[in-house]
Amino acid sequence: MAAEVRLATWREVDLVSMVWTIPEERMKAKRQHRIPLSKRAVEVLRAAEQLRPSPQPHELVFTSVRGRRIDASVVSKMVTRLGIDAVPHGFRSSFRDWASERTDHPREVVEAALAHTVRDQTEAAYARVGPVRAPPAPDGRLGGLPEGAAGAGGDAGPVTGW
Repeated sequence: MAAEVRLATWREVDLVSMVWTIPEERMKAKRQHRIPLSKRAVEVLRAAEQLRPSPQPHELVFTSVRGRRIDASVVSKMVTRLGIDAVPHGFRSSFRDWASERTDHPREVVEAALAHTVRDQTEAAYARVGPVRAPPAPDGRLGGLPEGAAGAGGDAGPVTGW
């Protein structure tokens, strides 16, 4: 996911709907990936938006201090500098473990969050409509999304087109 973040453009980010859509050409599985954004993520992106040199949709969201693409090694170096005993790709594995051990989200939902595709050909043949959303939680949040995530209620509205 580090490359997806490093190469994210403002065209992909919808701060009103609170969704980041990574186009299929930038995804390993060649499938569009939609990511609900939390309120805090939107706050960070709005702050980053204020640092933009010019409002062009093709601009990268995160750049080096010189305004260029961030090199792949920078994320690993930053994690090390922050004293975190991990590697960026390990965050995906940690998320998978956490979701499995600490939440009741179905395996398919967790795999979709990681942009994993169905490997079983028979299962894939029947999964033509994309990921299925869990029913709303009793408090109205979509499938138990954390408060502030797109579609979790409040003024963000539902995430459509999943």
